[in-house]
Amino acid sequence: KNVKLGEEMDKEMKTQEILGKRKKILEGHLESLEKNKKSFLTASANLKSENEKLVNYMRDNVNKKFDVNEAIVPNDDLSKQILELSALNNSLDDTFYYLGRALQKKTIKLDDYLSSIKDLATEQFLTKALLNKINAL
Repeated sequence: KNVKLGEEMDKEMKTQEILGKRKKILEGHLESLEKNKKSFLTASANLKSENEKLVNYMRDNVNKKFDVNEAIVPNDDLSKQILELSALNNSLDDTFYYLGRALQKKTIKLDDYLSSIKDLATEQFLTKALLNKINAL
């Protein structure tokens, strides 16, 4: 009888140990959930605030005329230069692509291709260097 009682006590102690470990794990998860809840509540409050600002802006500006062309025009010379240089850089990328396709289709000679690529690469290098310099300001 004492042996059986001892075995049951050991079994109960192991069960208590397992329950203690699981309790710590659950408490950790609960703590993590509480942190997430606070974070989500803060984000929700920020979203509501930003949404309210947007609704107010829309309400105030619903009948105002809006010219898209005026909205995308740069305000200063530096912004205008960045826009123009970015457009030039992108057009040079497109030109490289189409010159490569023309070479693959054999509609342009290799010498003409290389000459064009050399000139355009120099122009693109200078364009990117100027863009980097302006962006560093």
